[in-house]
Amino acid sequence: MDRAVVSYGNEFKLLDFRVDIFFRDHEFNACGTLPCQAMDGSEGKCVPVDDCRWILSKPALLNDAFENSACGFGPELVCCPRWQNAENCGQTLSYSEPERFPWVVSIAYRVKRRIFYQRCTGSLINSQYVLTVAHCIADLSFRWKLYSIRVKRDEIYKDYGILRSIVHPNYNRYNLNKDDDVALLKLADRVEFDAHVQPICLTRQDDLHSALLEGQMFTIFSRGPPRAGYVPHNKHPIMLPLRNSSVCEKIYRDIRLELSKSQLCVGGEPGKDSCRGDSGGPLMLHSMNRWYQVGLVSLGSEQCGGRIPGIYVKLVDYLDWIEATVDVVD
Repeated sequence: MDRAVVSYGNEFKLLDFRVDIFFRDHEFNACGTLPCQAMDGSEGKCVPVDDCRWILSKPALLNDAFENSACGFGPELVCCPRWQNAENCGQTLSYSEPERFPWVVSIAYRVKRRIFYQRCTGSLINSQYVLTVAHCIADLSFRWKLYSIRVKRDEIYKDYGILRSIVHPNYNRYNLNKDDDVALLKLADRVEFDAHVQPICLTRQDDLHSALLEGQMFTIFSRGPPRAGYVPHNKHPIMLPLRNSSVCEKIYRDIRLELSKSQLCVGGEPGKDSCRGDSGGPLMLHSMNRWYQVGLVSLGSEQCGGRIPGIYVKLVDYLDWIEATVDVVD
């Protein structure tokens, strides 16, 4: 789907998807939580049980949580599993396509007998899950149906069926701010990774690069805005700066949109922007020879490419939901 867009004038509108239109005795990690081993044997973080979505999302485990997951010195601390990135995540291994990001995928929709591939974007975070924005799933009109995920391997495209779509529980399609604009798609079959197809790394709160700073440069993968009336055929890397939230707050306040703490203000340089069809695409940061996803393309001006920054999902704020949800549907 198109990036959720806003028009500027006496009236405004958020174009939804309609047919006619768009966490002294132990070593703590950097975010102050105690490392531990979770119930499933994976690396975990020692947190209050109320802060562990993984356990709270599994009512059958609650009775055994304190016995099997107790950690630290508090009476209500449990070892909550942490997101584990794939071994080869965030690596562009294809020398033949140095400017292509092998985790970026297209979401296909079906309208009657027609299939549309250029409406929304997503990113592979492991072999069976695609991360995207909620408005690409929940804002569909009744005519539009999720059809598949299209993965490009070298010059060959393959469609993967969608087994289940999971929209963040707090997302409200009628909220113009598009808060909690996050969703996951579980594929019916696992994607095999090679030099042409890889998952991206997700940033965790204790990662050295997790602190996002004003002026920091990020990368998106987009066709970008039209140039002299011509829309580029192929997507390419575009670098955008992180802006102070007050910049977006001032601009978008005029049309009654307010930035939440889980949204990022990015861009605003003429000729560089995410545009139609980029919704759900990754906002990326290159660190330690890997690419990390720090955000999602969510909301922006109807006329992309101007001086108005876009609004992106701040992904680290949703990592606990991703940790719990991916496990729940597995």
